[in-house]
Amino acid sequence: MTVVELYGGPLDGKRHEVEGEPGAELRFSAVPKWEGAREDEAVTIVYRREEGVYQYVESVPGA
Repeated sequence: MTVVELYGGPLDGKRHEVEGEPGAELRFSAVPKWEGAREDEAVTIVYRREEGVYQYVESVPGA
């Protein structure tokens, strides 16, 4: 198990456990938590490893 720290974006400062060796890119599916949010409003949050750290790249509609 490897723990990586995420920088920037909606998960800034969070730590995430990865099974085995983490890849060049990490993707997280997320559903908005505000009242009335629908499953179809989900996004995929993308972080990419750059110079040894995972930096926020983008949030893509759909999960």
